[in-house]
Amino acid sequence: MSMIEDLVESINQKTVQARILILFAILAVLGVIFYYMFWEPKQVEIKGLQTQLQKREKLKNEYENIAKELPKFQAENKRLEREFKLASKKLPVKKEIPTLIDSIYSAVNASGLSPISFTPRKEKAKEVYFEIPISLNVIGTYFELANFFDRMAKLPRIVNIRNLKLKVSKNTRKKMLLQATFSAVTFRIKEIKSTPTKSSKKKKKRRRR
Repeated sequence: MSMIEDLVESINQKTVQARILILFAILAVLGVIFYYMFWEPKQVEIKGLQTQLQKREKLKNEYENIAKELPKFQAENKRLEREFKLASKKLPVKKEIPTLIDSIYSAVNASGLSPISFTPRKEKAKEVYFEIPISLNVIGTYFELANFFDRMAKLPRIVNIRNLKLKVSKNTRKKMLLQATFSAVTFRIKEIKSTPTKSSKKKKKRRRR
């Protein structure tokens, strides 16, 4: 007899209750083996796949949201580009600065103001543009000052008035004269220097020869 036959025979010799208990014990052992060898690893694998699926779903939703918002971002970008181009047209290029300074000085006289000093200052470099301040010290009536500021607002180029200080210069029965000191600030776009290509460099070298 084989070992299994001996085991079966010995079990058959047991009482019914003992055989039931042995059966439950065998089933329990098989259940434990099945759980640790098959069920638990599969559950770990399933959880891992579920986590990956959730991450991919989240990523997919993010991409879908970006795709939905993309036309809006593109439209906003085009709007900003248009506004920048319009603003750039109001900023003088370097060669126009002397003419603009002359226009500001002419506006002082045309407004009826008496200039005490009119001093263009050094350019101040910013990120994408230069500030060109002009220090002014003038005398005139309130309406003459208002007329000058109105002329500045109507110039084709942007001119900002900063650091305005007023004091009474002369007060008579006929009129009150004010002394005004301020800065008239205009701007110009930084010129983008194009980098020379290899072919242009070679041409320059040939010319030198």
